[in-house]
Amino acid sequence: QECVLEPRAEDEAIHAWQSVLGADAPVRVLSTDQVLFRNGDPRVHLYKVEAGAVCVTREIDDGAREVIELALPGDLVGFGSRDSHLWTAEAIAQPRV
Repeated sequence: QECVLEPRAEDEAIHAWQSVLGADAPVRVLSTDQVLFRNGDPRVHLYKVEAGAVCVTREIDDGAREVIELALPGDLVGFGSRDSHLWTAEAIAQPRV
């Protein structure tokens, strides 16, 4: 089981983000439950989920995780206005992004 994370340039919104984040982003292959990025990691790429799913979570006060987003095929993951990620994204359900 693996997850391939591939930045895409298929529409104007993605083209705009690539101009900010860089068009030569690497392809990522992740196993199920592998972390794509963690809270505090530098924000350097925008990813499009190609298959499977990515779960975006935040840690709450008691150490539990709260689901912020469940990204499915066609969804974008990793964009925002800060220099670092506020949440953690983890590959689930054999994702390819």
